[in-house]
Amino acid sequence: MVGNMISEALHKVGRRGVVTIENGKCTENSLEIVEGMQFDRGYLSPYFVNNRRKMTVELHNCKLLLVDKKITNPKELINILNNSAKEKYPIVIVAEGIEQEALAPNTVENFQKKILNERIARLSGGIAILQVGAQTQVELKDKQLRIEDALNATKAAIEEGVVVGGGCSLLRLSQKVDGIKKLLDNEEQKIGAEIFRRALSYPARMIAKNAGVNGNVVIDKVLSDDNMNFGYNAARDCYEDLMKAGIMDPAKVVRCCIEHAASVAKAFLTSNAVVIERKELEPIPRIKPMATSITKGLGPIGF
Repeated sequence: MVGNMISEALHKVGRRGVVTIENGKCTENSLEIVEGMQFDRGYLSPYFVNNRRKMTVELHNCKLLLVDKKITNPKELINILNNSAKEKYPIVIVAEGIEQEALAPNTVENFQKKILNERIARLSGGIAILQVGAQTQVELKDKQLRIEDALNATKAAIEEGVVVGGGCSLLRLSQKVDGIKKLLDNEEQKIGAEIFRRALSYPARMIAKNAGVNGNVVIDKVLSDDNMNFGYNAARDCYEDLMKAGIMDPAKVVRCCIEHAASVAKAFLTSNAVVIERKELEPIPRIKPMATSITKGLGPIGF
């Protein structure tokens, strides 16, 4: 359901389109497409409001003035405003910024400067609004976070493509490390390469463990097949083509995970000292022996 909504939203607004997530007014999720352009910020002063019930500024058949700089002096706009008042037409001024001194005599809508690609997207592709519905505030927050994660993953996949999920892409990359180790100069570098190789196989091993199966068995089974898409589906407890099953990861996410993990490891290696929180192990309580009676001909039975 959520995946179909995100797919439909991105198809309608395009690759450079804007997709936002908002609170819905009902218990079901819905999708709304807003044509045209929308700014992240609105009027700067409540004195601009002309619809008190909705607390909005509504202007019809207005003229639009775009200013590519900060407005600091009201004199710069005197002629334009005088002409607007004389001919009795509303005017909306969109500027990069405005100083308080210039705010009083003007009716201005302000927005923060955006990158060029986003401006093109807003003007041409429109905006898709995913309205999240839920029965409780806790459920709403959880659904919003899930949809936000799914949306970010989809955008990352559009940028750099996808790879096989389930930790299988990293697992197969670990097989390439042995060839790299042969090219290394000293033993310390080879130890580092071995640590890296083990780390690449850890996600697949952990997924198997969480599914209640032996990680070593899963890894051996996956690597025994030359099909790059072959892997373990933990949800269905079976081995299959993960791409066809829809189990995939954005390549950008996988790449960033490796880069960030390597960066953290480098920081640890170059640090003189590291502060960690030590977890005290709680002693396992011993089971007291059950009291038993002494039978004739037998000694007491204990543990």
